[in-house]
Amino acid sequence: MIKHIVLAAAAAFLFAGPAQAESWYRIAVTDTAGTYIDADSITRRGDEATAIMSRIWITPIETGMVSSLTRYGIRCSDRSYIALNRTSFRGDGSSDSWIPAQTREFATDQTVIHSVILFVCGDRSLRTRVASPEADARPPGGGK
Repeated sequence: MIKHIVLAAAAAFLFAGPAQAESWYRIAVTDTAGTYIDADSITRRGDEATAIMSRIWITPIETGMVSSLTRYGIRCSDRSYIALNRTSFRGDGSSDSWIPAQTREFATDQTVIHSVILFVCGDRSLRTRVASPEADARPPGGGK
């Protein structure tokens, strides 16, 4: 019983929402979405790392999703990554959590996931700390 309570509390903490993090950094913002990493979520064990990424859509996508949190497993040496779990949030307040297909992929240069891997593996240059991914991606008045 205690084990189930601890697991439920850990899951609630992990996916409580982007505003709960202490140290969000902007990785990329495009016309369609902003991508952020919580530096406080990064764990390293040698060449392996995990981190939580937040994606904020500027306007909701066709499923009504406005944001998502994904915990990635990253291998720094070969720039490979795997999505360990993901929660998607809709504008109506509902959410879905799932474990994506367990396939390790390799990042190509000049992609957002490549920038995420560089940040998680130690290159924090040219990244801006933000108080809130939502406010950064969708500022009042719509301008950046």
